[in-house]
Parts: sequence; structure tokens; C-alpha cells
Amino acid sequence: MRRIIDSHVHIDKFDFTKPIDPTKLPEMEVVPDELVGHLNSSGVEKAVILQHPESAINDTVAQTVASDPDRFRGAMIIPLDERDSLSEMERWRARGLTVIKTDMFGVGRLYPGTQLDSPLFESIYAKAEELGIVMAIDPFWIGEPTYQPEAIGRMVAKYPGVKFVICHLGVCQAQALADPAKREQWQRMTALAAADNVWFDIAAMPDMFDPVEPYPYQGALALIREFTSTYGSHKILFGSDILGELRLGAYQDFIDMYEDSDLFSDKEKDQLFFENADAVYFGA
Repeated sequence: MRRIIDSHVHIDKFDFTKPIDPTKLPEMEVVPDELVGHLNSSGVEKAVILQHPESAINDTVAQTVASDPDRFRGAMIIPLDERDSLSEMERWRARGLTVIKTDMFGVGRLYPGTQLDSPLFESIYAKAEELGIVMAIDPFWIGEPTYQPEAIGRMVAKYPGVKFVICHLGVCQAQALADPAKREQWQRMTALAAADNVWFDIAAMPDMFDPVEPYPYQGALALIREFTSTYGSHKILFGSDILGELRLGAYQDFIDMYEDSDLFSDKEKDQLFFENADAVYFGA
């Protein structure tokens, strides 16, 4: 049986069935036991718990990590202000959280105009380098001001001791990639994989491609194959984005779409599913 690390999961889920205020997230439920049930059912050995900045649950994530520290890594959400950012990093690192999730959808709403190479973020990267914290960045939609490949690239070069993980294969929405200008911007983002300290997770590929094609999302698989052929199979991390992604299918399906694909060798699948994430997040 193949060993699996899911490098992009959540212990919260949102109720999208109820009418919501467009300026707010929908109603949220925190259900760590539900996540564990899905991991166990599919034989997933380890997982990395990420968060949303509008609904930070640092304490619950820290408790979940502490309940099984060999199995879980967890992300913290920190306030983006000069007074508290670094002290909060130290506080939550001491509680066992070893990742910072920078979700530019939420960050852009909470802190308009945020630049990922600002003096504040430079201090965050320097502290991350000191504390051994991984920076996981969800850059949000291609073409938005929050999509900043050049800024990330400057910081990647300046802080080579920091591991950067770009989520959702750089947010590779199929409809956006059909626009040549947006595809070129996405290619500037994925080119960051040429750096030694950058990796990409492939979380929520069904969400990226569901509007234009059915499971098993052959276009998504082909795009990942193109990426690995260019930058190497050591640069990609399996992630699902459950629990939210379960609205598009069963968890096992999100695993099987890669396991059953003939686009990747058995060795590449070992890297995709386990080896790369083990090195990045678990320090193997």
C-alpha cells in the first residue's frame, strides 16, 4: 500500500447551502474528528492542517497536532501588524505549529494592499528562517493584485533558508488559464519552482477544473505532468483541500485520480504522495 501524506487539509468546513453575506464567510463548523475519519478510511498516514485568516483556530489546530504529533503538522494564522506578528509566531511555534498559511483571498480582504515583499513580510520571513517555519502561500486568483509572483520570487531568493509552498499549483483555474495573459502570469508563478526552496501543492484540482471537465480531470493531470516534466517530480506535493473539497466528490476519488493515472511512474507517485511532503513539512 502506498504511503500518503495529505499536505493540504482543514479541520473546519463551511455551510454553503445557507444564504450568506457576500462580505463574510459562511457559517463554519470545526470538526477535527471528521478529518481523522477520512484520513483513516483512506489509509492516509500524515496530514498538514491549514487555516483561513478570517476564521483563525490556532488553538484547536495546536491541540490536534499535539494529539498525534507524528501524524500532524499544523499552520498558524498570525496578525499582520508590526506589533504582534513576530511574537505570535514565537508563541504558536512553541505550541507546535510549524507552518504559516498566507491565504491571499482572506489577507486581501483583511489587509487591503498587502505586498508579500513588504518590510513586515520580510521580518516574518526572517523569523520563519530562525524558527524553522514553512511558508504556505495561497496566491488567490490569477490577475488579482494579490497574485504576486515577482514579490514572492524576490523573497524566495533573499531567504533561501525558508521553505515556501505555493498552494493549488499556483491557483491553476482552467478558465483562467484559457486567457493567454493570465496563463503567462501563472507561468511566472510556477517558474518559482526552479528555486531550491520552493514547492507546489496540488490541492483542490477538482475545484480548479470542475467547471470545464468531469472526474478524473484529465486536464488537471496533464497540467501537473507538464509541471513535473519542467521542474521535476520532487517539486510537487499531494493535497486534497478537504473537508471543503468533499462537496465535489469522495476523498478516495481525490487520491485515486493520481494513483490510477498512467501519466506518472510508480516512483513519481511515491514522491507526489509521500516523499516530497515528508521532506518539506516533516523534516525527513
